[in-house]
Amino acid sequence: MHRDTFGDRRARLIGSVEAAQAARVGLHVISNWRNKGWTSPDGTHRKLPVAGYDRAGRPLYRYVDVLDAERETRRSGKSHRRHGPPQPDWDALDHKADHHAFAAM
Repeated sequence: MHRDTFGDRRARLIGSVEAAQAARVGLHVISNWRNKGWTSPDGTHRKLPVAGYDRAGRPLYRYVDVLDAERETRRSGKSHRRHGPPQPDWDALDHKADHHAFAAM
């Protein structure tokens, strides 16, 4: 029997922490998507639906719904994530490391 692992993964339920990791956003963003929602590119207001609750009463989300929310918010004009995740300022980090090394001498 052939198993569609990608389909299985998209249909499964995940908690808030795993949802935040999958969407590469902070945990507070998942909460905002659930409670406040977002405006999709076509102008409709959407919220992240809760698909169930775990034994502790925490919300669970369908993996595919989280990915849809991430994609739609990234494509919206208000998103700060349209061009991928922010890259670290390596020069500033190197300068800060040099400063701490010098101060330790």
